[in-house]
Amino acid sequence: MALITRFREQQASAQLVRGMVKDLRTKVDHQWQPYAKRSQVPALLNVAAPLPLPSHPEIQRLEHQQRVAELVAALPRASQQVAIPEAAVAVEQREVEDIALIHSQVKQAAEAFYLTALEQPGQALSAMEYWQQQEHPWQADIWLFQVYSEHQSLPLQERKHFYLTPEEKPASPTNQLWLVRDYTLTVNL
Repeated sequence: MALITRFREQQASAQLVRGMVKDLRTKVDHQWQPYAKRSQVPALLNVAAPLPLPSHPEIQRLEHQQRVAELVAALPRASQQVAIPEAAVAVEQREVEDIALIHSQVKQAAEAFYLTALEQPGQALSAMEYWQQQEHPWQADIWLFQVYSEHQSLPLQERKHFYLTPEEKPASPTNQLWLVRDYTLTVNL
């Protein structure tokens, strides 16, 4: 039912656009121009009363200077900085160090994967099989992303020797999203 409703909405929108295009084709002398620059605006569009005040302060005028000073003085003052306990800072630094360490290990493992592929030229090497053999502690999606990013970071002259082929599967039968399950790396020298 929702699909039929959505279809009808799109059909109505398309009919409206077709009608507008047809109308514009009949008015060949119509010139587009910004609304603000029009001298004659239909009364239905001009219902708001004009504002008597300027929209921005003029600092050179004394009354505006005083009003701006009052507004700035009325701004709430920043409260004193809340002191973060040293224990919290230590935990945060430890987390950053842990993430940097894991990133470094994943990068080194991906480089080792590429070096292993170099030692076996012409043979297809599966990234997931390599990951399972090495028993790395990080998740498979992190590993696959690092393998892909290492391939993208290679210089173009070297990248043409490394063929990285994704093994993709659909997320579901009704979805057009494809998920990478594995990469196969082949080196041709």
